[in-house]
Amino acid sequence: MKITIRKPLCFTEIGRKDNQEDRLYPLAASDRQDFFILCDGMGGHERGEVAAEIVSTTLGHYFESGQASGGRLTEGYFKAGLAKAYAALDAKLGAESDRRPGTTLTALCLGTNGALAAHIGDSRIYQVRPGVGIIYRTTDHSLVAEMVARGEMTEEEAMVHPRRNVITRAMQPGLSRPFEATVDMISDIRKDDFFFLCCDGVLERLSDKDLARILSDRDLSDQGKLDAIKAICDGRTRDNYTCWLVPVADVEMADGESVTPARVIVPLAAPEERPVVAEVVESVPSAARPVAAASPKPRKPALFLAVAVVALMVAAVLVMVSRCGSSGSTEDRSDVQDSVEAVQPTEAAGQEGGVQRPASRKPSARKEPRKDEARAESQQPEEMHPMDDPGYRPAKAESAAAAAAAVGGKKPEPQQDVPAPITESPAAPEPVPAGSPTDPMPVVE
Repeated sequence: MKITIRKPLCFTEIGRKDNQEDRLYPLAASDRQDFFILCDGMGGHERGEVAAEIVSTTLGHYFESGQASGGRLTEGYFKAGLAKAYAALDAKLGAESDRRPGTTLTALCLGTNGALAAHIGDSRIYQVRPGVGIIYRTTDHSLVAEMVARGEMTEEEAMVHPRRNVITRAMQPGLSRPFEATVDMISDIRKDDFFFLCCDGVLERLSDKDLARILSDRDLSDQGKLDAIKAICDGRTRDNYTCWLVPVADVEMADGESVTPARVIVPLAAPEERPVVAEVVESVPSAARPVAAASPKPRKPALFLAVAVVALMVAAVLVMVSRCGSSGSTEDRSDVQDSVEAVQPTEAAGQEGGVQRPASRKPSARKEPRKDEARAESQQPEEMHPMDDPGYRPAKAESAAAAAAAVGGKKPEPQQDVPAPITESPAAPEPVPAGSPTDPMPVVE
């Protein structure tokens, strides 16, 4: 396997810290460079930038002295260089202070059998395939990463956890049992892939989805991709932020050489596969998005015809009911007339006792009642007919019941309003005094 790269790109910024503790090796690289190192000095410890400088320089000189025989990379070859870096830490910083400085480590080496990726701590190495997504990502040696692996929290929760800066491995001098690096061999490498090395300061603002989307943007050059990543961090990241961007120009496979297919960790749909409507909707703010973004549902003529038929049938029934009501009202006048005098005292008694009459439904249609000829001959004072009362319902059963109540002389008992129960609102909790002690957070990163 022969891996050819384009010019590697990098940046290293101080962020909002007082000093720069990140280190890159080499400081500048050409398209003939075959190894890349990034170290992040451990904040909160003395001289973290010194530890990062010692490790990156010692390991870089080891790689420069010559790759493995024939350019073939092995885990043993890397561990020999790592042992030299630990020895340099012990020699220069082992007896200086009880609070020993430390550093994380990421290293990428390109050889004839693929790429070797090694790391200690929470700095990361990514492999991104444009149009596909992230196909390789190191796993942090940190407290929250272990909790995610045990299923105690999600990756999203780990990104905002208050102890996300606590790492479980680091390179420090004077350790009786130095921490080992996690080493992976990557053989599935293709043209236009990207390798991306970064410290945790970059990851404060850059998500995996943003990284995959930026590196998959075909309208951006390599420098444009790096500038887009840096723009996300500029002015927003508290820690130092440093990265390497290594673009793969071409890969030539030897005859009979096989590779282990990579597993897609963060998938990404290719831009040409995305619907045009979806791209337009995503580019418009949510408040301004059209309601009919999706394709309209086909109309159903049969449904509208059925609704129209039902509406006509309901209208016909209403007309028949109104006609029957008007004819039936005249037939009931003679029966209702007998109970008029009985109903009126009952209504008066009900009003005196404070009882309200229940509201009755109004007839749908009513003609003007005719004057009763018998009432005119008797020359009795004209009384309002119950049919003229808009609140009266011409029902024989209700009239008979009202008349019976009036004849019996029984006055319905007035209903008394029951006061609503009073519920006291719970007392507001006393405010917690400011400055209450919390669990101490170990300062590691």
